[in-house]
Amino acid sequence: MQRVLFDGRQAIGVEVRHGDGRIETIHAAREVILSAGSIKSPQMLMLSGIGPGEQLRRHGVTVLHDLPGVGRNLQDHF
Repeated sequence: MQRVLFDGRQAIGVEVRHGDGRIETIHAAREVILSAGSIKSPQMLMLSGIGPGEQLRRHGVTVLHDLPGVGRNLQDHF
């Protein structure tokens, strides 16, 4: 998965990159559930524009919601 797609503040689907490089947009019929683990979930949110605004802008990501706590204090539980 590349990123979550939004209409305003509502998640409406996801964008995925296939192994051959094709990018596909998949629209949700009901809801989008992001369950990618303690490392990848914050990464997907940040790539989607949700996270610390200044950091996202610095990397060329359009900020949808400036939420400073995303991506902070990550701890993976093996």
